[in-house]
Amino acid sequence: MGLTGAMTAEHDEADATDSGALLQGLLSSHRAILQMEVGVERFRAMNTLFDETRQAIRTVESRITKLSQERNSYRDEIAFIRRHQARLTTLRGYLSGTYRSPDRVIANLDGFALNHPPSKLKVMFKDPDRLGIVRGASFLGLIKSGERKEAVDNYNKNVLKALDGMISDHRAYLHSIATDWQQKQDETNRLMDETTEVKKTLGIFLKELQVEHVRIGKQMLPVHIEQLQSSEKKLVEWLQNQKESEVATRLEE
Repeated sequence: MGLTGAMTAEHDEADATDSGALLQGLLSSHRAILQMEVGVERFRAMNTLFDETRQAIRTVESRITKLSQERNSYRDEIAFIRRHQARLTTLRGYLSGTYRSPDRVIANLDGFALNHPPSKLKVMFKDPDRLGIVRGASFLGLIKSGERKEAVDNYNKNVLKALDGMISDHRAYLHSIATDWQQKQDETNRLMDETTEVKKTLGIFLKELQVEHVRIGKQMLPVHIEQLQSSEKKLVEWLQNQKESEVATRLEE
């Protein structure tokens, strides 16, 4: 999971960088078009730029959707860790009533969970002695039956119930805490902000292109129009029937 997360982060960073590069490329093409003479070549270049800008917006929107999905997955991981930690806190509280060293029991639990499936763990944990030294036993192996009975009763009543509520997720939890999900979420938020700004700029740029598209269409002379294909001629006719001021007003709205 760690390697996959690292690769995903690299791809996200590249996507954010590509979005910025995409915008700069369109702006560069726009500057070049403004330097071109009125005619077929300029008209077609503007058509291409207009289409490329709309496609760029769709591409950036797709990247934002992807980042949003990844951010949600990081949130899910963070929520999962917090829920499981709450279960561990509950378990730890019960362990002190059965074992001498709850910390040692948790360490043993981690090792068992990493090496055995939950179904086997449930069988293993029917015996309280599998997890650690139960209260009531001395270092010499002597048993204080009264204290041990209380410890075992607590195990059967509370510890087992707490274990059943978290054991199936414990291995996933141990793997998950190896990753800094909060850092990943923060980084994804930053990339989303950057990519969203690119989208906003592209939207403004597209509106400006619409006005310029009308202007360039109106500048086309009959000698230029004669060189166009039928679909291009229809576009020029439509553009020439538009009013720049009205287009600008509609865009502002």
